Amino acid sequence: MSRKKRKKRIRITRLINSLLILAIVTISVAAGGSRLAQVLKRQGDLHAAGPLEVQKIVVSTGDTLWGLALKHGPQGVDPRQVVTQIRDLNHLTDVNIVPGMVLYIPHKITGSDAQACL
Repeated sequence: MSRKKRKKRIRITRLINSLLILAIVTISVAAGGSRLAQVLKRQGDLHAAGPLEVQKIVVSTGDTLWGLALKHGPQGVDPRQVVTQIRDLNHLTDVNIVPGMVLYIPHKITGSDAQACL
């Protein structure tokens, strides 16, 4: 094979590799971006509803974030949003809580947009 043909073949291979890398990066960004949009929308629904009143709770044996969200969270709001808000307010990295832990729970939505969550 002549030197000229080898150079051309190398250029084509580099072009194909570059296009494959670009396609992979584009797909990754699109997938990650849509997941990020879902998370922000879920968190934004509760935040956008207006200011929250919080209630200070001491965790008892058998309590879970889900149970606390249902028991003390704003009425009519998706408990998943309340659990996320509890984790944000209390800087929790996971859902594990222990008896005696003090948590701040969003209790009531105040302001003119309070009905937006319902």
